Amino acid sequence: MNAFKGKRQLNIKSIIFYAVCAIFCITSCVLLFCTNVTHSVALEQEIRCGIEEHTHNDSCYNGDFLICDKPAHTHDGNCYIVLLKENDINNILTLLGNSESHSLENVIADTMSSALTFNANLNSADSGSSEAAPLSQDRVAELNNTISKEDELPDIVLNENINTVSALAVGDMEEKPQTNATTTFNIKVDPNNSNYYANFYLYLDGNWTCIGSLEFTTQRNGIRYDSVLPTADILKLVNDALGTAYAYNSFDIAVAASLSGSYSKTNIGMASVTTTIGYRQQTSTARATKYVRLIPEGGSATSTAFAFYTVEYIYPDGTTVTNYVRSGTTIKLPSGNYEWSDGNNTYSSEQAVTINKKITFEARLLGPPTYININYDVAFPTVSGVTISTKPTIS
Repeated sequence: MNAFKGKRQLNIKSIIFYAVCAIFCITSCVLLFCTNVTHSVALEQEIRCGIEEHTHNDSCYNGDFLICDKPAHTHDGNCYIVLLKENDINNILTLLGNSESHSLENVIADTMSSALTFNANLNSADSGSSEAAPLSQDRVAELNNTISKEDELPDIVLNENINTVSALAVGDMEEKPQTNATTTFNIKVDPNNSNYYANFYLYLDGNWTCIGSLEFTTQRNGIRYDSVLPTADILKLVNDALGTAYAYNSFDIAVAASLSGSYSKTNIGMASVTTTIGYRQQTSTARATKYVRLIPEGGSATSTAFAFYTVEYIYPDGTTVTNYVRSGTTIKLPSGNYEWSDGNNTYSSEQAVTINKKITFEARLLGPPTYININYDVAFPTVSGVTISTKPTIS
């Protein structure tokens, strides 16, 4: 009987022990889950790129031509001002733990606001709310410089590659790009066949024409090496040559290892900040000269649809103005007291003409303008109390 009683007491103690262990495990899991949820919420931050998300649809095109004045944009990591991969996560969590709100967004806003008190050159509009003016990459660099110098500011690294409207190179958002703007650049240049150079080609007047070269760099990407260029440099080259205001999503690229080689779009393409123009498994081939063709967005690697034609205007005094106009674009001839001729047809000033070939318009002065002379017959009486009468006549 005593033995049975002893076993019963032992079983009760075991049950109590296991119950306590179970409660401890459940409590630990709940606490761990709550901690993870708290961190997940605390690490949220606002979008700060200042760019509206937009996907081009049918209303953005006139036939095959993009007429939309908004850049295509989908928010990504570079739309945030703090990237966790660029910061010490333990330091971030410590800052959140010491903050009353335990919110990364509040820590960012407080840090940027405090930086303004140390650097008067910074624009106060950058200081944090969703209604603040969009940040520029230069201003973010200045903020980082101030934060690193001042010991009183939290040790946070801000994202200097943040997406901005200027980085997309969309030009004046109030006006559509003028594809027939005058340019003084010589669009036909010799390619640079040295290593680390990419030569860019435009389909102009029915031929692939080199419009300039850019020096690229190579970056290790796993087992391969990527050849990359700042997208802003590509856009500057193209827009300076054509007198346009294209954004990075206005056209695409195809790349070959030689001028007459096989062009490909695989694993390359225009992007908002950095554009990949090649990838190889060896540095010797990654740094070799690249030949880059401009093709329509979404077009095949061999497409010639992103085509331009030379349009020249020759004035009576011998002045020649050269434009480069995309095929299919309707332009207006220059205004003035001229009649324009392309050798086959005559046009009036400001007449609309659709460009589908290389063309030269020569102006002929229509003659001196017609003037209307108005004569006034004014009589001055000789009597006192002068009276003046006028009698206009037209001759």
